[in-house]
Amino acid sequence: MSTLRPPAFISYSREDADFALRLAQDLRGAGASVWLDQLDIRPGSMWDSAIEDAIVGATHMVVVLSPSSHKSNNVRNEISFALAAGKIVIPVLYKDSGIPFSLRRFQCVDFRTDYARGFAQALALLGETKATETKVQAADRHVPQDNPQLPFEAYVGLEPYVFASYSHKDDVLVFPELMSLHQAGVRIWYDEGVAPAAEWPEYIAGALDQATSFLVFISRNAVQSRNVRNEIGMALKRDKPFLAVHLEDTPLPLGLELRMGDIQAIMKWKVAEDYYRRKINSAFPASVRDQLPIPRQREPIY
Repeated sequence: MSTLRPPAFISYSREDADFALRLAQDLRGAGASVWLDQLDIRPGSMWDSAIEDAIVGATHMVVVLSPSSHKSNNVRNEISFALAAGKIVIPVLYKDSGIPFSLRRFQCVDFRTDYARGFAQALALLGETKATETKVQAADRHVPQDNPQLPFEAYVGLEPYVFASYSHKDDVLVFPELMSLHQAGVRIWYDEGVAPAAEWPEYIAGALDQATSFLVFISRNAVQSRNVRNEIGMALKRDKPFLAVHLEDTPLPLGLELRMGDIQAIMKWKVAEDYYRRKINSAFPASVRDQLPIPRQREPIY
């Protein structure tokens, strides 16, 4: 347990007090050091002074984002104070909301659909990487496990690789496809490799700029995603070898239709599975593939 680490300050709107309290208690139970006004301001203390002292003494700030926090002057003031003081800010997306301008360069830890997954990311980011699976499961005692686990670690290295673009709403469809390519030796970078609170646009742009090839999974969710559209635009501008896999029958917005009209595409939703597998497995050159070991044949027994 990190008893000597300065506590991370948790900023939230009063409407989100129950979630903030649960998060703080779960983080403490897993060994993280956190500060929450509901738990740590003593009766009779000056509230403003206690808040300021806690932020000054913290190295991290966890900001719970929701429609109510977006409107909260207190939350905005706490964010501004923390950024000016050079604190590490960890945005926690609790509910769909506008993200404050000052935090848009940070990738959020997403709690909206999978508390356990978001909790594990937040816990690791606060330095408690040795938390046991039991502790993470305990934190998720009220949330069913429907979301898929990450299929593998995103590629990091100097060898040629494929940048995969997709909507996170399509995880359950995309992850098996990425795993199949990974098992076939294709080196793949995808943005689950981005650490929460990293400067997201620069990190993504750097990974895409260094990629040898670009793979995008097209769906209704993907064409509505600003991130996917930006990644498509950059890949085309950089003239990357480009493959689009259409997961479902998806009318392209006019802008995308104009830009992607002559791009190589595989219509997964309307072709046979064996045909699809042959097409996608042959789509990437040997330069982006690891050399897979050749199975040894058993010697005949006489």
